[in-house]
Amino acid sequence: MTRLVSVAVPVPLLPALTYRVPAGIAPPPPGVRVRAPLGARVVTGCVVGRAPEGPGETKELIECLDAEPLLPPAVLDLALWVAEYYGCGPGDAVGAAMPPFAWTGPAAGAPRVSAFRTVQAVRLTEAGRRAAGGAPPAALGARQR
Repeated sequence: MTRLVSVAVPVPLLPALTYRVPAGIAPPPPGVRVRAPLGARVVTGCVVGRAPEGPGETKELIECLDAEPLLPPAVLDLALWVAEYYGCGPGDAVGAAMPPFAWTGPAAGAPRVSAFRTVQAVRLTEAGRRAAGGAPPAALGARQR
């Protein structure tokens, strides 16, 4: 039985990568999210199938994040068809089929953060706070206040 799996990672135009399943872990079925090394970082990917044995060294998966597939087989097949038809990487298409934050959310082992960097450009002074009555307007939500 092959211990290699193909994994779609969220990197534009990158084809599915082959990883070795470590001893002691059952080979994950397609649709399961995994954490895998990619260069100097660790990314969350989605298993898209088994990979054939081939020449060369393959890196090991770090861990499986799901006990059961997050994506049903029909959805995964559709995402892979979309990737092939539109000429994008399987990670792009599979990522579009996943729920929000499936690549980066707390279940993926990473803190839930925005992809955007925010910089505080303006701050209300104490005098401005007093002029506003000391409290933010009630019409603002908790995060806006």
